[in-house]
Amino acid sequence: MARPAPHAAVAAAVDAGATAPVAPADAAPPDPCGGYAVAVAPVLGRIARSAQAFLDRLGTAKKATEVVTAAGALASALEGERPALDAIHSGAADLDGAHARLTVALTALAAAVRDLGASYGDATRAAARDAASKRLNGALHEWADAVHGIQAVCPGLQ
Repeated sequence: MARPAPHAAVAAAVDAGATAPVAPADAAPPDPCGGYAVAVAPVLGRIARSAQAFLDRLGTAKKATEVVTAAGALASALEGERPALDAIHSGAADLDGAHARLTVALTALAAAVRDLGASYGDATRAAARDAASKRLNGALHEWADAVHGIQAVCPGLQ
């Protein structure tokens, strides 16, 4: 997921752990959606890169064990991003509520990916694989619904 060029410097500063300057007391309150977008962009970028690496590995997998390994790596990467998502707070109750759904969806997605990978570890588990695929599909819908919830609060975010 490419970031627009004007935000690259801001995102790089966030990635490096830099802090924004303090606004004067008479300044307008910061836009929670803009601040949220800057805070969440690095996390979503890492998630997107992990998902792409998973898809790349699936495209070249010749053995079920490679699918198991790829799914485990993606699930671990998703689980590893949960603390970063949990740390993001916009200060706007509606946006923070929508964001909370995203963190829950990330956990469901990681579990579903892990289950799908595990189902490939045993060739006799076709029924488990089907159930895991359905669970993954449900988790993907949950993620999409969470993203739509954020976009309802911040229509400019894509």
